[in-house]
Amino acid sequence: MSDLFDDFPHFNNLHTRTMALGLATHSSTVYYLSTAGPGTSCKSIWSSLVSPNGRLDADEWGSDLAGVAGLQTEYKALPGSNFQHMVSFARSARFLVVVDPHAARFYSEAEIDHIEERKQRLAEQIDSVYDTFVTRLNAQTDVPLLPGWAVPLWAAGLTEGAILPLETRGDCLGAWLLDEEFEWLPLVQGLLVEGHIRFTHPPKLRAGR
Repeated sequence: MSDLFDDFPHFNNLHTRTMALGLATHSSTVYYLSTAGPGTSCKSIWSSLVSPNGRLDADEWGSDLAGVAGLQTEYKALPGSNFQHMVSFARSARFLVVVDPHAARFYSEAEIDHIEERKQRLAEQIDSVYDTFVTRLNAQTDVPLLPGWAVPLWAAGLTEGAILPLETRGDCLGAWLLDEEFEWLPLVQGLLVEGHIRFTHPPKLRAGR
């Protein structure tokens, strides 16, 4: 386990370090963090992540990192060692994320094969993000959104700044924030008028609307 430990980047605070397996950030704010190490070290990293006065760095991944408010954290013992796997993530309907534990080994932004492998793995899983995206928008708009609208809606949301891509590393292949203040209904109506999306059947009116 010690040899594997040295191969990965690390999360560091003033007291210890752990394996950096994955990260999603906006500026220096952490929305997802995946790490492994001795249990006490993981808890020390967690404390630095959530403490207002904590200091957490991640080698070439970032420095002065601080967790977004309301992070949820889970621990899992790794068989055959005294290591634990710790994952902290934003528990919010506006946070979308794609995680692939096997992608943790593709951690370098300087290695082309690492970058390409992460792109391929994200492409293989992006449909699940689109499904979740449409489901959550359905709860926010008066238009009954169809699954087939996901791709043009996603592209339009990125263009309008309604979807914010986060910086991601390691086992976190992609992560995004939905703007809570954005008015999706006019955008959907505009896409309908322009023919970018269309109803395959007449929409059913929602009760009470």
